Amino acid sequence: MALLPVAFRLQSADRRPPRPADSPGDQLTSQLIDESAAYSYFSPTLIDIYSDSDLPFDSTRDTPKWAAEHLTLIGDPWQALYQFRGARPAAMTAYISENGFTTHRLDESFRWGSGRQAWLTRQLRRRMPVTLPAGSAHDADVVLAHKWKTLWDSDPHVLPLAIKPRVGQVQEAICTLLLNEITQNALGLQAVFLHDALVTLGLEKEELLTTLRPCLQTAVTHLKNGNPPLLVWRSLTESLADLIPTVATQQHARKPLSALARLQFRLEDDQLVPGLTCHQSKGREWNTVAIRLSGADASALALGLDPSQADHRALYVALTRARLDTLALA
Repeated sequence: MALLPVAFRLQSADRRPPRPADSPGDQLTSQLIDESAAYSYFSPTLIDIYSDSDLPFDSTRDTPKWAAEHLTLIGDPWQALYQFRGARPAAMTAYISENGFTTHRLDESFRWGSGRQAWLTRQLRRRMPVTLPAGSAHDADVVLAHKWKTLWDSDPHVLPLAIKPRVGQVQEAICTLLLNEITQNALGLQAVFLHDALVTLGLEKEELLTTLRPCLQTAVTHLKNGNPPLLVWRSLTESLADLIPTVATQQHARKPLSALARLQFRLEDDQLVPGLTCHQSKGREWNTVAIRLSGADASALALGLDPSQADHRALYVALTRARLDTLALA
């Protein structure tokens, strides 16, 4: 974990309800729950990554008794990324202030395996200018960027774990299944939005592993052999149409030929490196990370990051995923 400020309030010594054997654990969801049940099952309660959370109460007046006396919050405003999903970091900060939490700061991290990475994090949090050493995709364990498109447009040795052809939901779902076949074979990793693709197509994962996989393997082989993407797409959708009704209705829709061409280009490389967005990298770590910096990213690093800016916070998360080294993708 990377230099996380920790805010917490100690449990009252004279109120220690027993913790049942089937307790759900230490994390509290945002679901509204009965106060007495919460007191019984979440005592003491710990909320991790509070800066990307939204508590089911808004102020001191609304705070349940169990929360006021038995709540621990852990998080880092520098890593608040999910306001677009309903997180309210400003409200959480106000809640901490209103309720008199005691704040303790974590100044060390078990992640860092080198003084370079520890120094980089300190400089970033001090809003100091930073210059990253240059490196190639093959120097890193993963390549990160703000957007998937940036990753697809970067080093051809990078295989992004999501694909967005933007020609329709069904077409995107099929491309995701194809990508998943490739990422599993090349990297041993699942495509990021595989679950969403299966839902779009009305499929269960078991069907992917049994019924559909031969069709996908054939399509990947055709791409690898240099067959034109249009012919590969037609053959694949014809075979899938017999298995998935949703595909049958889309056979005359727009075709994701540029997406298939990108996949085909990557299949020429047998030493691919995974690519993820800054958001998808949160909570993960690798030995060496390469960042695909945009012009705005480079300017931000030259001036010092501002945690009030969402793009700067996302960049900070990406820059602190490495145990040993963070590189700028050349």
